[in-house]
Amino acid sequence: MLRSVVFRIQRPAFRKVTSQLNRTSAFPLAVRYYNPMQRGPSPPRLPKEEQEEFEKLQREANVSRAFQEYDADNEELDEELLEAGPSINEEALKAQGLHPDFHYSNIKPDFEGDTNPVTGEVGGPKQDPLRHGDYAFNCRVTDF
Repeated sequence: MLRSVVFRIQRPAFRKVTSQLNRTSAFPLAVRYYNPMQRGPSPPRLPKEEQEEFEKLQREANVSRAFQEYDADNEELDEELLEAGPSINEEALKAQGLHPDFHYSNIKPDFEGDTNPVTGEVGGPKQDPLRHGDYAFNCRVTDF
């Protein structure tokens, strides 16, 4: 027959000390009640008529003429780019083992040679990387 073995778990000796520390804390905890239904900080509510007028103006602004003009300008630009044809020689990219969507080949250098005439830097980038406020080439931002 198998005998069952019972182990007696003893309480640690420091239990009383920790419980006393919890009861008599030198730093009482501040309790903050949070109501999820309560609104957070926001501007004061408008009267109903003014709120309706504000929402109507917001809807009109979202479909304003400025957006329509911007979209029309972009459509014209897209048509011009499509008519111009591809700016990247796909056969040359394939010969180098690069994918046709690789766009770094259309970076035009700001200077010729190895030395930047403006900063005197030798072996640096051919384009000013901080021209637009971040270190980017063809809309791809890189870290320092």
